[in-house]
Amino acid sequence: MRFVWVYVVGSFFVAISVMFPLFLIARELRMGTSETPRLRMTDTTLLAVVGVMTAALTVWIDMG
Repeated sequence: MRFVWVYVVGSFFVAISVMFPLFLIARELRMGTSETPRLRMTDTTLLAVVGVMTAALTVWIDMG
């Protein structure tokens, strides 16, 4: 899916409750016209980095 990172970055600036439905709408529109979706290595790596950073921030806030 093109520009998937716009949704990830945009969710940091506006409420996730706004970005997630927009992402799902775009995803549904895209899935009807394409074959099996695949994540590229870059997408997988960056999603893992965002996940680890979020988990680290959560632990840091809970410990402090």
